[in-house]
Amino acid sequence: MIDRISCRIGFHIPRFAGVLRRMWGVPVCVWSSMLLVGCGKRDEVEFRPPIEYATVESAKILDAGMDVRTNWLGPKTVTVFPGVHALSELFPSAVYAIESEKGIVLIDAGVEAECHLLHESMIKVGLQLSDVGRVLITHAHYDHVFGANRIRELSGASIAIGSEDADVLRTLDLDALYSLFPRTPYEGGPIEVDQTLDDGDVIDLGDATITVVAAPGHTPGCRCFLLEKDSTRIFFSGDVISSLNFGPATYPVHISPKFRGDAEQYLATLDRLLAMPPPDILLPGHPRQQTRGYDVRLSSGQWKSLLMPAREEVQQAVARQLHDGKDFLDGLAKQVESELYYFGEIDGVAVYASVQNGKVIAFNAPGGDRFGEFFEKRAREFELPSVQPDAVVITTPEEVAYSGIGSLDPSTTIFAPRSVTDQLQSNAMVIESFDRWTERFGDRMEVIELPLGVACLIRLQSKQVLITPPAPRNISIAWTTRTSGQRTTSPLQPQAMNLQGELDESTAMAEDYLATVERLGSIRADIWLPARPFSGQNANLYDDDWQRILESNRKVAEQHAP
Repeated sequence: MIDRISCRIGFHIPRFAGVLRRMWGVPVCVWSSMLLVGCGKRDEVEFRPPIEYATVESAKILDAGMDVRTNWLGPKTVTVFPGVHALSELFPSAVYAIESEKGIVLIDAGVEAECHLLHESMIKVGLQLSDVGRVLITHAHYDHVFGANRIRELSGASIAIGSEDADVLRTLDLDALYSLFPRTPYEGGPIEVDQTLDDGDVIDLGDATITVVAAPGHTPGCRCFLLEKDSTRIFFSGDVISSLNFGPATYPVHISPKFRGDAEQYLATLDRLLAMPPPDILLPGHPRQQTRGYDVRLSSGQWKSLLMPAREEVQQAVARQLHDGKDFLDGLAKQVESELYYFGEIDGVAVYASVQNGKVIAFNAPGGDRFGEFFEKRAREFELPSVQPDAVVITTPEEVAYSGIGSLDPSTTIFAPRSVTDQLQSNAMVIESFDRWTERFGDRMEVIELPLGVACLIRLQSKQVLITPPAPRNISIAWTTRTSGQRTTSPLQPQAMNLQGELDESTAMAEDYLATVERLGSIRADIWLPARPFSGQNANLYDDDWQRILESNRKVAEQHAP
């Protein structure tokens, strides 16, 4: 099963499957791969019929004894209500088909590579892909939209999405579309949007209506769809509620805003859902996460029990961001704490600055000749005491991390790992021993020499800041299943696989990496500033974040260290 999943997400099968199995075990790998995954006007939205309009057949099928299932194991194609079908054999997200007097409507489009399975799933419930008249997309993430062009090509269907997400499709904004997840192959090009959807819009299907419910937070243009058919209210939630056991997919509130998630918006959405009457049937975006059968018909208590844990999580995220700031290491320069700054990145290496005893300390100097000008620009933005660093601390022996020191004044003091001091001295730089750090800059910072570089522990009034070489790395993410409260860690890709590949090349490298991780295990940190941030990670550490990060790195390194 792992091999089949790895194939579907576009990686070389043996390599990716092997990495997942070794690092996290088969059950978690299956589960994590599956994860890979207000008020407004109330208008009549024009319905566009398919090119070849066909008579709806579902009534005949039901008369013949077709089973309508309300207890549903996620990865199954089932009819959950007369004329409403869950096409959830698709990976990683489901598509839903609604039959009506005005044709077939699809909720979401899946991915391009799964269009043949979409066709097969529709045939199972007596439908034809060519008869689709409209595709309503819940939000602009790749797994919900990349099938849109192919569906339009085969059926002539129109494509509709929330107005705030429309430009992501039109411009093919890959950062927004993929978010944290692997960039699976896609050749479909930008997606033309025929209709933008706003809160309160109503789509008249003749014998049913669909009301558009704005639900921002997962993305700004997230939309849920409320189908009212035969006195039954059916709610298509997309990833606002990703499955009947996992609940809301809240990970975007914990990562950089460049991926378009927003904690305050998500909190408002959850409050809105909690205030509305529970739907009769809930159909989520990722039913494959459901590892056992769940009843799609919800009681008021079940509706609240699915949403309230997520609300508490998002409310906490809002409070933390208001208190600590949105300190995401996403390339955008920012002040992290008093006299502590993130300048951004050059050539993949982060540059930080700290003011200690009135002196400006830089951490890392990448970028070759560009570094001096880069540092001066940032120092002026933040009005630092000096536009050039008084000292530079190189945290890693990687040459890219110190390629820019030649652009600085030759009198600038350099502190570097022992393994590169000889090379730096040959460039006529002033190299100091870390033994003299306290004498020069005071005792607010402790230097920790490591097999793979140096770490610096800066003690602020109420927090400890840890600046590290590229070990450990942010290669995992934690998820909580709402119905059980179980917290699970799964790998981020391709970050985890890239690390695995590096450690494959050298047993000595694996040993040093593991020793570095173990050495940092005894340190308590409130803020983590790595030499190589990944996925716009939050600099602030909460709860068990640091131990989770160390453990996920330890698991990878232990596969290679003897």
